[in-house]
Amino acid sequence: MKNAFLSFMLLFFGVNAFAQMPEMSEEHRQALDQLDFMAGKWAGSGWMFIQGGKRVTFEQTEDIQWKAGKAALAIEGKGHSEGKVIHDAFAVITYDPQKKTYDFNSVLASGMGGKFTAKILAENTFEWKMEMPGRTITYVITLNDKGQWYEKGMVKMGEGQEFQFFEMTLDRVEE
Repeated sequence: MKNAFLSFMLLFFGVNAFAQMPEMSEEHRQALDQLDFMAGKWAGSGWMFIQGGKRVTFEQTEDIQWKAGKAALAIEGKGHSEGKVIHDAFAVITYDPQKKTYDFNSVLASGMGGKFTAKILAENTFEWKMEMPGRTITYVITLNDKGQWYEKGMVKMGEGQEFQFFEMTLDRVEE
């Protein structure tokens, strides 16, 4: 009986504490609102270089939805080429108001993934980077003048030249 009472009290006060959580600041909300251009369902095609330097084309879908009261943007992307899944990823973008930075957390079907730096470059333009020993991979997502999702991937080896290895253009199929 004592354990049941203790459990009830913890649950009651725990729920009560969450009910009294402060609201998101205006600065935090405005930072997240800058990602609105990505929300929706998208479909289209692209190309990329894979291991061995082979260029492949693919069909891609992106399902992007706000979660947790618009505190996180969830991204589910899937690419197919020649009847096979070649890209299967899930990511969540959040904003840290203390650091004034976006966090891009992703995981691939292979189990690889991580937390990457991200930022708004301009209106309707989002960039995220993967810093690795000896190379930096940068993706830039832009809403182009046709209202399409245009994404470009670049890699820079050390201090050397940067080159493009990825590109896709998607049309919004659903808000």
